[in-house]
Amino acid sequence: MEEKLPLEGKYLMYKGKPLVREKNVIVYGDMREEYYLFLMILTTKKVGDIETPDKILIQILSTDGKQTIIKQGE
Repeated sequence: MEEKLPLEGKYLMYKGKPLVREKNVIVYGDMREEYYLFLMILTTKKVGDIETPDKILIQILSTDGKQTIIKQGE
């Protein structure tokens, strides 16, 4: 099994794990563990003056190098 390197730099942490967002993709989890959470904002809607996620793809992925989908929902 290959050794996974720790994340470098500063990240927002939630319950001891990194939470990273870039545009409409959010990744939560430590790549040294077996799985991580992948969220993709598919659509948004306006609530008042705020743009709010409406439909989100949620996947639990493995960190085995193949990024195998363990579970998926919307």
